[in-house]
Amino acid sequence: MCKKWGKGTAVDGECKATRDEHCKASEACKKRGRCTAVDGECKATRDEDCKAAEFGCKDSGQCTAIDGECKATRDEDCKASEMCKKWGQCTAVDGECKATRDEHCNASEPCKKRGRCTAVDGECKATR
Repeated sequence: MCKKWGKGTAVDGECKATRDEHCKASEACKKRGRCTAVDGECKATRDEDCKAAEFGCKDSGQCTAIDGECKATRDEDCKASEMCKKWGQCTAVDGECKATRDEHCNASEPCKKRGRCTAVDGECKATR
């Protein structure tokens, strides 16, 4: 279990990430861009790692490494992501892609399939 998430060394009875190599070989790196050992944890410290992550840049627009995590900081990244294309969440807000404009919702699956065509609280919702 330790190695799966990049924590390849036991320190004081706990699994810790002590080397970048542990993190780079882990699910945390592959899936979330957390490829660098920092204070015993695998953290995202490079934008390149976020862009290569399975659930980072392409899926959710989270292409920028900030505070140890991959976050959405640019509208361009959100607009190029699956979150925008499928769910209408095309604007970077507080580290995530959110639906902020009805025009983005109008092209989304929730609008086409369920009538959720209005941007409300970061999501596409039905208001009628």
